[in-house]
Amino acid sequence: MAAFDDRVGIFTTDTHLVIRTWDDWLAHVTGVSQRAALGQPLETLFPEIATRGLVSRFERVLSAGVAEILAPAFHHYLIRCPVQEPSAHFDAMQQHVTLAPIRDGSDMAGVLVTIRDVTARMDRERDLAEQLHSPDENQRLDAAERLTADTDLDTAEPLVGALSDQSWRVRRVAVDGLARRGSADAVSALLRALHDEHENASLLNSALQVLAMSDLDVITPLVDFLDDPDPHLRTYAAQALGEQRTPAAIPALVHTLQYDADTNVRFHAIEALGKCKASEAVDLLLTIAEQDDFFLAFAALDALALIADPQIAAPWRRS
Repeated sequence: MAAFDDRVGIFTTDTHLVIRTWDDWLAHVTGVSQRAALGQPLETLFPEIATRGLVSRFERVLSAGVAEILAPAFHHYLIRCPVQEPSAHFDAMQQHVTLAPIRDGSDMAGVLVTIRDVTARMDRERDLAEQLHSPDENQRLDAAERLTADTDLDTAEPLVGALSDQSWRVRRVAVDGLARRGSADAVSALLRALHDEHENASLLNSALQVLAMSDLDVITPLVDFLDDPDPHLRTYAAQALGEQRTPAAIPALVHTLQYDADTNVRFHAIEALGKCKASEAVDLLLTIAEQDDFFLAFAALDALALIADPQIAAPWRRS
């Protein structure tokens, strides 16, 4: 029997999702020969693609001309195949799938599908994720370090879970791993953790560190958190926006400072505006500093000092 060490298969379809090419690796792992596959509609050979709603992903590639990725952590596979080696966690091959448009000049000609067998990697990730729950700190630390070093890690969830570990050493490694990974998936997982477990102090502090180190867009979801009914989450969102130190956060923080009914939320919005050096908030901060609410007034003075606008000092020299 032929060996297939690369664990990658490729097939193509036309715009009607009729199979046009089908390689040897796919024939081997699916049990469907080239002769049986060529000329057949994809849904006819593999009806589960339709029942699982994956045809829409092909249609989006054809209509928008953009690539789509099916991640094994969420979709598991495109075409169900038996595992090629014994697996402790899966009874079907786990696949990383890329759907890319094929063009003929300016016209769309079909879809190129690349399927990579990542079962062994997913097994390794599951084992390490389980090790993160070990009562032994050294074992948890080892698992976090190995997950951090694995640049092919498909999901950030195990490292996000380690952010709330009781050991500061494990938390530090998880923060480093997520920051270095810097993927949209990592940021999304962090924000979900911040939303769902924002009263967990160790998780919050670790998440804020990663958000501060991320180069991806976290402003939009954090701004959305400022409208959450939970004042604690609004507080933490204001903190996180301050750690980003970006002008993009200023309008939402100003709005929160003006209209949020919770004093603690407003306090942290003031602090965040200072960290963002929001010169456009100077007049509002001066007004707050002159009021009798000393809790907010002192925060406003500190924020004004951080902004360090030459126009700020004049009113206070006169007082």
